[in-house]
Amino acid sequence: MAFISDKSGKQMCVLAVREAVVQPFSAPGWLDLRVGMFVSITKTSFDDPTPPMAETITGDPLASNQRHWIGIKDRSGVLPGQAHTRFIGWSNIFGLTRFGQGESRLVSSDKGVGTTNTNFWRSRNYYSINTANEPAFHATEDDAARFTSQNPHAHFPQNVVNAGGYAVLLAFRLKRQLGTSQVLVMEVPLVTKSGDMLYTNSPTAAALDAQLRAWTPNVETFSNVSFTNPLPDALFCFWPYTGSQLRIHSWGIFQAA
Repeated sequence: MAFISDKSGKQMCVLAVREAVVQPFSAPGWLDLRVGMFVSITKTSFDDPTPPMAETITGDPLASNQRHWIGIKDRSGVLPGQAHTRFIGWSNIFGLTRFGQGESRLVSSDKGVGTTNTNFWRSRNYYSINTANEPAFHATEDDAARFTSQNPHAHFPQNVVNAGGYAVLLAFRLKRQLGTSQVLVMEVPLVTKSGDMLYTNSPTAAALDAQLRAWTPNVETFSNVSFTNPLPDALFCFWPYTGSQLRIHSWGIFQAA
């Protein structure tokens, strides 16, 4: 099961292998909602990223518990990509259709989708029939995607010095015209193929709050993303690999309007 650990005086939640965490939140009538979390990965039984952690999950099709999910979802205990679930965030499902297609691979990566250096880890989808398809960020309802993008990939520091810290801030912004609307405008930080907002050795709640309040002008914007059922209202993380674990250093929301 998950446990609370201490790193340099800062507490963090370390998820057990293939364990999910759901944290409901309340933001009545929001018009501008910002979601963020400082996360990192570590090799099981080690305190910091210690190579090798590369791993491949094979199968056809893969199930929801063989994909990573980092973002927000409904409050149920059911993993996204299944009936009666809603999710917004990072995952390596294939895309708008055929969720189960493609292997889950944890690979060394640069701050994009290449291998010019090995400063980061990246959890990717590898589908041999369409290797150019690199899904990254999604909005899903039931077993269908309302939206998917191949651009804002999540990267987890491997070389802490070169990356600039051991934790990455993954964040996104949701906007709507009415406090009851199911139609969203989404903003996700984007520089080239990176959706990472910040790397740091101080992934505190105060640092998270400051980043969400300030936000960033470097974003990819997606309009008219529509849900038919109530919007996700819980922070959520799930890590599918058996040789590494996800650490949550701090997470939360900021209701700007």
